[in-house]
Amino acid sequence: MQRYATEPRFRVLLVSGGQEVPAEVWQVLRHAGLEASALDRVSRFTDAIERIADHGVGAVLLDLSTPDAHGLDGLVRLQSIAPGLPVLAFAHAGDASPLAQAHAVTCLQRAARKREHDRRLVHVATHDRLTGLANRWLLEDRLKRAVARSRRTGQGGCVFFFDLDDFKAVNDRLGHEAGDHLLQSFGNRLLRSLRETDTVARLGGDEFVVVMDKVGDRASGERVRDRLQRLLALPHAIPGHEVSTTVSIGMALFPVEGTDLDTLLRVSDRAMYRDKRRRPVQAAR
Repeated sequence: MQRYATEPRFRVLLVSGGQEVPAEVWQVLRHAGLEASALDRVSRFTDAIERIADHGVGAVLLDLSTPDAHGLDGLVRLQSIAPGLPVLAFAHAGDASPLAQAHAVTCLQRAARKREHDRRLVHVATHDRLTGLANRWLLEDRLKRAVARSRRTGQGGCVFFFDLDDFKAVNDRLGHEAGDHLLQSFGNRLLRSLRETDTVARLGGDEFVVVMDKVGDRASGERVRDRLQRLLALPHAIPGHEVSTTVSIGMALFPVEGTDLDTLLRVSDRAMYRDKRRRPVQAAR
């Protein structure tokens, strides 16, 4: 459900100074079950080092005839820079050392499976199991990045704290399975109502948090809050039922009201309870 990925998809980096991608490289990709879009290419060895540093590379195909690779010295450098990264070397010029296709296919398949396994482990560790939203650990990481951006750009942001009013009544009246469906529907609607760059998290129970950067001022944040309050109060269609429930929302601004998660959650939690007290809360139905 969550839109942002914690790990990049598997990429193969071809380092070759040749004019065209060698036909044998395309064959290896095809036999490994990888699409052509999985291949990135750089023509200089120094560019390969920068690309690998971005952590978006799952394997490297190194043409030893690339001018600044300096033959096998380039292979040794790559392996020292990124230990464990599969680097398959070949000499395209003159085919002095052709790419061993069967070996390359096996290595790429194994590396792709490992990347997918690692990606799943990271997702489990950083996302809520029921809703697929970010958990507290990932929320804290995203907030740190948002605060750092706000300091660089001078544009503040906000943290919203959400609490479903009378969620317990849904569980008591319709059962916990219906309550789980309501939480999933709520989280999904929250995602659809926000920008791709916003972070949506579930802390547990019926408590949700949003981190949103580039919010000009309190008035801008309040307009976003009011819009979300209206959208989230629309009926939720869950199996066998249509459930309407209101939501209380608190807001905290960063960096003016805090720069760490605990402080901003305290501020937004207090604001949420003020919102709950001043509004007539309708029982879920």
